[in-house]
Amino acid sequence: MFDCKPHYINILPHFNGRSNDEPYTHLAEFLAICSTIRGHDFALEEVKLRLFQLSLKDKAKQWFLTLPANSIRTWGEMQQVFLDEYYSMTKTDDARDEIRSFSQLSSEPLHETFTRYKELIRKCPHHQIEKWELIKCFARGLDDETWNCLESTSNGTLLSNHEDDDWEFLEMMSKRSKAKESTDRAKKHHVSRSLPDLDSKDRISTLEWEITRMKKKEVNAVQFAVCEDCGEIGHRTDQCQTGPGDYTEEVNQVYGDRKQYDMNSNTYHLGLRNHPNFRYGNASNQMNPNFQSGNQGGQGGSSYNN
Repeated sequence: MFDCKPHYINILPHFNGRSNDEPYTHLAEFLAICSTIRGHDFALEEVKLRLFQLSLKDKAKQWFLTLPANSIRTWGEMQQVFLDEYYSMTKTDDARDEIRSFSQLSSEPLHETFTRYKELIRKCPHHQIEKWELIKCFARGLDDETWNCLESTSNGTLLSNHEDDDWEFLEMMSKRSKAKESTDRAKKHHVSRSLPDLDSKDRISTLEWEITRMKKKEVNAVQFAVCEDCGEIGHRTDQCQTGPGDYTEEVNQVYGDRKQYDMNSNTYHLGLRNHPNFRYGNASNQMNPNFQSGNQGGQGGSSYNN
């Protein structure tokens, strides 16, 4: 007699009977657990029959309790009743339609496409679709780029070989696709690792060093001296070639007796005093009879408003 120990129950998968629960997946997981239970006093058939009802929960448990007493005697009968209830003909037809209308997703690599297709088949092993048709449905759902690649690699023999050979070819190309993706990912990872990490401490330290260097550069920028005697840029007063007396005489000759640093004087900006474009006391204007420094007696003046 099989002794159902508590730790057996704890490791069982659960099936709740919801619409999105996969009955074939549950059976596969349940059988995998049962195969690990060993003993000399009971048969594996008895283990599966005893433990299966303990894997059912919620609606599935309620369904099991409605079964007629002594209606199930073998594990084969239990599987069939379970699949009849939770994999109806309507669900089977939907699964067949999904297999036959399968298509590759945008930018989906071949190995992911093929794995997704095989998963549809696994979820409905009773689809009753011939293998040659499965291969044809898969090939028909591929995008042009992937199909052209398979056609070129097979020398145009895909879909014309034996079904087992074509399926083996798809398995091989799927493995190549996965290996290529791993290689490409490794190359991208290597490139990204060679670039500075914007969030790393080293990168932050580098930025701080760069800011400090720029600040020092601003402080150490070349500063041009301005002579206090002649007002020229580029030398200091003690290096001036023109003596103070010569400079005063020159100023008096050109500008009269105005003070050297008078803000109202045309010579106030010492560094630019010799530039012809900034001679506000230009002698040519003084010789112009139309130039007037102000309104003299209210005569001879003109206005833009006249």
